Amino acid sequence: MKKVDKVWDVFWKDIVCNKDGSINIKQVKKELYDFHFVMQEVPKVYSHITNGRLSKILYPAETVITEVDDIINQEYIMKDDLRDLLK
Repeated sequence: MKKVDKVWDVFWKDIVCNKDGSINIKQVKKELYDFHFVMQEVPKVYSHITNGRLSKILYPAETVITEVDDIINQEYIMKDDLRDLLK
């Protein structure tokens, strides 16, 4: 729970609370709406750039980057193999 509290204190509190510390429900709704959009769209991008290998929202960036790097490296290898065959 300490991580949750830290993120709340450092990131969200100033965004979704009024100056008196009460919750600004209008702002919470906006943030939830924006997050809903991200939840809908990011998996589409991940799936597209990883040829369907990743399709959820909560992957660490390093996982997505590694997957894309692997796909790019495989493409370079295939191109090199094809060039070798055509020689």
